[in-house]
Amino acid sequence: MSYRRDTRRPADNWANRGMGFEGQLNDLHQYYKALARGWAVKQNLPMVVVNHDARGNLAKVTGRATVDYIACVGGRFVAFDAKDCAEARIELTRLEPHQLQDMIDIVRCGGQAFVLARFERKRCYLIPALAWAAAVAASKGGTPETIDGWTPSGRASIREKDLPSAWAIDDVDWIGGILRHGTDDHG
Repeated sequence: MSYRRDTRRPADNWANRGMGFEGQLNDLHQYYKALARGWAVKQNLPMVVVNHDARGNLAKVTGRATVDYIACVGGRFVAFDAKDCAEARIELTRLEPHQLQDMIDIVRCGGQAFVLARFERKRCYLIPALAWAAAVAASKGGTPETIDGWTPSGRASIREKDLPSAWAIDDVDWIGGILRHGTDDHG
């Protein structure tokens, strides 16, 4: 694959975490769009400019964030949130409850939804939205529900070593992962 690999150094502060990861994803999306193999766009927070002065624009957030990306791959609607983790685990609180609900609604309507998690800024997994929801429920004391052969531990985080290898993808190539696995529910 000839899309640009991320050579930028990791973010220096909490506010800019994941920006290198998103840049890499955006490059991948341009590559696949040029090949007509997939289309994806980054969702932004809804905002309005409330003031403009010599220092720049002052904006106000007017709504809630949804998932990071929406896409169309193989004729199927796809939505996902991208999470870059410095460790080999991801906290379930990294996904807001309304974002998870949006993903569940998308799956119920026939689309695909997942969390694209990159562990230790190296290895990526497509964690199905329904698996994430099962992990959240189990962490709150619910009975663990098995999704795609995976049963959540009940912890407040998901450890990379506990994820099925079938959810692993090459680099950040989530589109290639979906195309290789067909139109699996990957809810």
